[in-house]
Amino acid sequence: MTDRSEDSNSGRWCILTSPNTNPYLPPEVWAKIFRYLPMSDKLSVANTCPEWDELLTSEKHIALLEKVLPLLNLNQQTILTLREVSKEAKQSVDNILATFANQQESFYFNHEVSTRRRNFNIIIDQLNSAYNFSSFFLDDELRRSALRFLTEVGENRGREDNPFLTRSAEISFTDSERDFATTERMLTLFGHHLWSLTVNIHANLEEQNIENQRHLNVPTGKLPRLLRLVPNLKHLNLAATSARNAVLEQLGPEELPNLEHLGSLSFGDWYNLPTLPLVDMLSVEILNAVLPNLKILNIWYSPRYITLQKLANVNWQLEELRLESLHHVNNWRYLFNAIGNFSQTLILLKLGSGLQSLRLPTSGWEEFLNIFIPLVPVMPHLQVLGLDSTFMQNSKCYWFFESVSKRWGNVRELHVDTALAHEVVILNWRLVYWAFRTLPNLGTILNWSNNPQNFQLTLDYVLTRPDAL
Repeated sequence: MTDRSEDSNSGRWCILTSPNTNPYLPPEVWAKIFRYLPMSDKLSVANTCPEWDELLTSEKHIALLEKVLPLLNLNQQTILTLREVSKEAKQSVDNILATFANQQESFYFNHEVSTRRRNFNIIIDQLNSAYNFSSFFLDDELRRSALRFLTEVGENRGREDNPFLTRSAEISFTDSERDFATTERMLTLFGHHLWSLTVNIHANLEEQNIENQRHLNVPTGKLPRLLRLVPNLKHLNLAATSARNAVLEQLGPEELPNLEHLGSLSFGDWYNLPTLPLVDMLSVEILNAVLPNLKILNIWYSPRYITLQKLANVNWQLEELRLESLHHVNNWRYLFNAIGNFSQTLILLKLGSGLQSLRLPTSGWEEFLNIFIPLVPVMPHLQVLGLDSTFMQNSKCYWFFESVSKRWGNVRELHVDTALAHEVVILNWRLVYWAFRTLPNLGTILNWSNNPQNFQLTLDYVLTRPDAL
């Protein structure tokens, strides 16, 4: 069966046919079915047979746009102009821009993909700055930025019309209800479009003297009100600015929504505070109910005992766990108990600075074999391991690699980074050799340093497995 159809993009008429499928469907039926496919899948369909390739001729260039655009060296204006070409092009560009919400932390470990699209990532980051409603000075400046956004996009905008091209936003709030009201109104109108949200919670230090700062409340009690306004959230980053030992407002478990779409949770600047919101403040049962689908957890400042205890008992199926600092962890057993709870699902594990301060057995090899090694959880799916450069220069690293060699034997990439500003650390070649020798599937070691200009990690060099091994 054939169908005479006009290609809407080229203005030409063509004869369309269907492949010999069972059951047989006419081409116009296949065309309607293909409308429900994402652009990336349409490319696969077009490569299946000549008939479907012809049927999707007018859409192939749009489907290719999603794959090619991140690799082109285009400026911000050109990328935005592409959205005006057609409805399909607009959808493709918006799909690419929305990936920013899910890939903000991908550069570190997905280095090959991210290096190719470095320029595009920078452009998206510049676009995303338009949705930064966070201010260090707070109060009037913060309120003005949110009000200006509401004025520009229009409060009467339809619910289906997304004003956040990157599906991301960053907000701040204090205990001031007046400042909070504007942010709350913005999220009431448009929060359902957000996939990624960074929340900076500030205790108002300006009105307090030094003696009273210990008694400041960090207004974490407002979090449930915000989280109810972002029902489709996939990534949440929480940070706080406060005096040391300030008190966090309690969270009422009954007030928290079920964050069923949240797959990634990060805790940023939280070093002055003794507890983390959500994780430390809620019971294991509540955590399981509120965060049923959490896959990625990132804690920038050293977790306390209570945090490790919670992680050791939740039923999350974590695939990525980043503990960027371990300075407050003084026992390997607590650390390995927490990590071991995700032993069957972890693919990526980052153990940051402070690892070298954890005590190792000192009574000899027998104690090491009988006491320390049994603590190490077996993680058959772990493929990417991140370590701090200070630890990689420490003699304890020999013990560490020996203990994990058989239990983390599927590790294929080892990432080493330094917190020093763009200082390239030359790794101890003996430890590098020992890492390759003890981890049988380790193929590459990548060394990173911090770029002081944009505070991003820069890949300095890559070491590959010696042929002799």
